[in-house]
Amino acid sequence: TLASLRLCPLASESHLYVFLDGISMNSTEDEKLLHKETKRVILSNQWCKNVFLEERERNFGLADNIVDGVSRIVKKYGKIIVLEDDLVVSPSFLRYMNHSLEVYKEIDKVMHISGYWFPVRGKLPETFFLRLGTCWGWGTWQDAWNKLELDAAYLKQEIRKIDPNFERFNLNGTSDFVTQLDENIEGDLKTWAIKWYSTIFINNGLSLHPNKSYVNNIGHDGSGKNSIKSEYYDWKLLNQKVKFFPQPLEYSSLAENKLTKYYLRRKRIRTTNLKSKVKFILPDRVWKFLRKTFLVLQNFRKKRKFDRFLREERFTNGKTKLFSKDLFYLDGPSFAFMSKEIFEIQIYKMKGKRNKPYILDCGANIGLAAIYFCRQYKDAEVICFEPDDEVLKFLKKNISSFDLDNNVKIIAKGLWKEDTNLEFFSEGADGGRIKSQNDKDKLVKIEVTKLSKYINKKVDFLKIDIEGAEYEVLEEIEPKLGLVENIFVEYHSFVGEEQKLPEILSILKRSGFRLNINTPGLKSNSPLFKINVYNNMDAQLNIYGVRD
Repeated sequence: TLASLRLCPLASESHLYVFLDGISMNSTEDEKLLHKETKRVILSNQWCKNVFLEERERNFGLADNIVDGVSRIVKKYGKIIVLEDDLVVSPSFLRYMNHSLEVYKEIDKVMHISGYWFPVRGKLPETFFLRLGTCWGWGTWQDAWNKLELDAAYLKQEIRKIDPNFERFNLNGTSDFVTQLDENIEGDLKTWAIKWYSTIFINNGLSLHPNKSYVNNIGHDGSGKNSIKSEYYDWKLLNQKVKFFPQPLEYSSLAENKLTKYYLRRKRIRTTNLKSKVKFILPDRVWKFLRKTFLVLQNFRKKRKFDRFLREERFTNGKTKLFSKDLFYLDGPSFAFMSKEIFEIQIYKMKGKRNKPYILDCGANIGLAAIYFCRQYKDAEVICFEPDDEVLKFLKKNISSFDLDNNVKIIAKGLWKEDTNLEFFSEGADGGRIKSQNDKDKLVKIEVTKLSKYINKKVDFLKIDIEGAEYEVLEEIEPKLGLVENIFVEYHSFVGEEQKLPEILSILKRSGFRLNINTPGLKSNSPLFKINVYNNMDAQLNIYGVRD
């Protein structure tokens, strides 16, 4: 890759930044030696005018390494050209990329410049526009990259609004891009390119492509970890010319049609290679049926996994996999309910304005919310409050398991209107609380503190889920609520005790929040006839506050 890049005439005028990922914990000795050899190669030549090596101290993984690297470079220069380490480029590659980045820099609709194009059959214009943006040699600008959405569930939801059957998104049904989103949602896959393509799609953006590729991907030789051996994407001769091209911002139906046929041919080849006994091509309606069946089975698998936790005996500790990491829980049903709320429904999703948000997680429990926040914002600073000693053990184990010790600070205290010690009802799952008048058993002494001590700068998100102490805490921090951008309060009403909902809403309203309220798990469908009670609560509400 570096050798081919150096042959580009504009290399001598270019700044080259190399982001070398850190060694993973399970690397073999041979892999560690290869890592050192990679570093030696990077530093062995003056590949461009300047070469800057950033060697990661830990293993970011492909997705985070690219997203972080691109974000930093576009912030510094306003534009970027990106190459991964398995590409060979034409000597004209940099000229084409720089010319395109200059021509379309003021046109917001153009979000991506592709250096690679598939070896389709038939003639096309010198350049043309599609939605799909290939990641094999590409470029973009800061304004476009700032739109990147990393939440796969949100992306799928927005794509469905535009393309209900995902037909256009899946390139007329010839690809299965939506499954990549599903695997990212499930945590079985962590990739960036599908999210970038999805971002372009939901913004109705355009990607420029050449009619003949300036890039070959040599990673299909069977040596890589993320692809099979194939010559289907190869060009025998790369594009050696850069002709001036027109600028009409029109989506090319011709190119889409040729790419669709190309993918159909690829599918036939894959099917034949997979099962030599298959001598025919299934009709499109059959493929669509099979895809729908796959999605139904996938949803069934999700539900079965969810139901398994619901069937577990209460207050039984366990371990499961979440986003390919070990997750330790105290209580299966509580874990099922919380994980669905947090990771599927995404009750804590917000429009973050900063890359490094400051988040206060009051009532952190086993750490699911903290994990969610750090997945949304990898540089988030999260302060977790959890007073229950037993729950605290699981919280610490999960934060370490997810490698979040640098992001998350744990405060082993409860929250109250003053610094003191109080009796605490330790429920054994997600319902621990400051003692109420009906609590007689499972009482322990805990240390509590004032939350206002931690509101000493702008708070991007304040989450308060502290089982009945919310009014006292909100009253104590009201003078500082002006520093809070977004707030979530889970309101709890206990049987026989005074309801403080009007006072809580008044505090939030006085502090300038616009409110939205919905009901989580506990609700009464016919409250004038019968009030449902759970864990000594007769009402439970989720209260959201955002700035107008």
